[in-house]
Amino acid sequence: MEAMYTGKIIRFFEHRRLVAAVCLEQAGERMRLLCTDGSDLLVSTARIVHASREVVDVAAPQESLLNLLRNNMAEQEVLAAQIDPNRLWDMVAAPGVYYEVAFLARASFGDSATSAHEAAVLAALVEDHVYFKLHDHVFLTHTPQQVQEQQQKKVRELERQQFTRQSVGWLQSVLAGRDAAFEEGAACIELLKDYAALGRLSPAWSRNREIFLAAGITDERSCFNILVRLGVFDPDENILLRRHSIPQQWPAEVNRQVEALGAGAICSAVNDPGREDLTQLYVCSIDEAFTRDVDDAISFRFDETSVELGIHITDVSAFVEPLTPIDAEAAHRGASLYLPEAKIPMLPPTLSENISSFRVGERNPAVSFMVRIGLQGEIVEYRIVRSVVRIAERLTYNEVDADIKCDSDMARLYRFAATLRARRINAGAVSFQLPELQLHVGRSHDISLKLRDRETPGQVLVSEFMILANYCAALFFSEKVQPGLFRRQPEPRQRLIGKDDPALLDMFLQRRAMSRVEITTTPGPHASLGLAFYISITSPLRKYLDLVMQRQLVSLLRGGPAAYTRRELRDIVFAVQPVLTRLSLVEYERRRYWILKAMKSHAGTILNALVLERSHGQYDLLLPDFMLDVHVKEKDCGILVPGSTVPVRIESVDPFGGRLALKICC
Repeated sequence: MEAMYTGKIIRFFEHRRLVAAVCLEQAGERMRLLCTDGSDLLVSTARIVHASREVVDVAAPQESLLNLLRNNMAEQEVLAAQIDPNRLWDMVAAPGVYYEVAFLARASFGDSATSAHEAAVLAALVEDHVYFKLHDHVFLTHTPQQVQEQQQKKVRELERQQFTRQSVGWLQSVLAGRDAAFEEGAACIELLKDYAALGRLSPAWSRNREIFLAAGITDERSCFNILVRLGVFDPDENILLRRHSIPQQWPAEVNRQVEALGAGAICSAVNDPGREDLTQLYVCSIDEAFTRDVDDAISFRFDETSVELGIHITDVSAFVEPLTPIDAEAAHRGASLYLPEAKIPMLPPTLSENISSFRVGERNPAVSFMVRIGLQGEIVEYRIVRSVVRIAERLTYNEVDADIKCDSDMARLYRFAATLRARRINAGAVSFQLPELQLHVGRSHDISLKLRDRETPGQVLVSEFMILANYCAALFFSEKVQPGLFRRQPEPRQRLIGKDDPALLDMFLQRRAMSRVEITTTPGPHASLGLAFYISITSPLRKYLDLVMQRQLVSLLRGGPAAYTRRELRDIVFAVQPVLTRLSLVEYERRRYWILKAMKSHAGTILNALVLERSHGQYDLLLPDFMLDVHVKEKDCGILVPGSTVPVRIESVDPFGGRLALKICC
């Protein structure tokens, strides 16, 4: 027989909260309820967890019914306060057994317990939820282990609620400009950092959204601004590092291992009898003036028909062994990260700038590529040796450029480098150099921008010799049929430029048409370099995969087995590639941030923009003054011709959001 609830005070859950109402009428399994706020509600009878035995007159005035309902709720609250769930749990002493609410009410208040007592038991045990669990219309008694777990959970929830209240109050004080103790908000500051970097993808948002919403914080920029106001963040804080989990500190075990190396490690490396002594050669390094981690150097000896070129790479493998804390951290970092305002090295500075770096006037362990080059850029012979070299001097690119102009030995050496490049181009290399915007940010965040048309002769010289060393390494692994990390690149999807100086538009379109470089353990051609094989091995201080390949090469030069199997190399690439992708993204976005910040002072300025191409309802434009590509919607600018130059006005610049608004000028 269908239960009838009309006139009864029933209890049910609404938004996880136990509420009471008077059933005004029932039609089948649907009820019309009068709630304590005077509203009507339609509810299914299946949602009822308790119904009074007493029946009220639903024909009475609504105000009378509401007073009765409110008095019932007040009585429930008074009675519920008298219930001790722990004592009740001890009384029934039967874990895992189901009990009706009426039984528990009699156990708490005696045999004269009324519906009000039952409602009080229901409310008290649901609120406590440590000793009993409501299941349908009955309570399941928890086991002692479950009770302990629920007690711990309740403590954590109370702590969370307290943290929420304190954090909201602290944030509201900060936002109101009142003094707020930094120590009191330390935990909240960490939440703000995560939210500023990750937005609603942050675990801080999902766990503490009520804190942010109660304080009126709705987006990442609000968090960022608060942290700047508190002095926690610099106005130009690089939140990309936190967003992409880029480490900036060194683990303690890494520091301990570096400290243990010391001068003894250098002495042991240079006195290795298996190394060839090349200290009689004139060896120089060529870098930017501010470079501190020097990992390559060159030597050269001319005869009438050739040059014996030495490309010397610092032997980092002599100091960083596999499966050590330093190695693990280097793999975790993947590569050194170069930002306009700072550098985050792959290896600790003590290693990268001292122990493993080439030091002028001292004996340094190296891996040397000794290559004899003919007048036509052909490789007459080559050999690769573990060596000891002494750097005679450090040269800057500017100094080398000046020497080349004076028809010195450097000029003669440069002609060999140019011949190597011409030989690669004849073999199909895609050679073009986009203009480069040199960007430097000083300690006081002053921004220096300088547009440079192309590589200088000194840069061409170093670049070609490093490509040559990498090619020789690939040739070595191929000839020895040993696994290596070969860089392979299919033919471009389209060849748009030839040997002559291409236009800026063609260079951009050619770059987009290039096929992706793949890292595999089997040799294959590298189309854009015009080489049959290629391996990157000349930057072991700055790139983890280069360090791995140096270890592989050194193991073979020692006459032993390869340091890594083909499978192990594939596993390393699989682990490191996502890290390198994140680093590239951080470098790109941070560089764009500083360029946009430099452009803020140009708001309202009219610049020329090069129309690159149209795709997906928008045009890609290039601002040559800043080498910055931007997008404008076709509906906002009309029809543009790719390759043409159009005047644009800078409407607004938002470095934080990475946005630049332009308007085409008629």
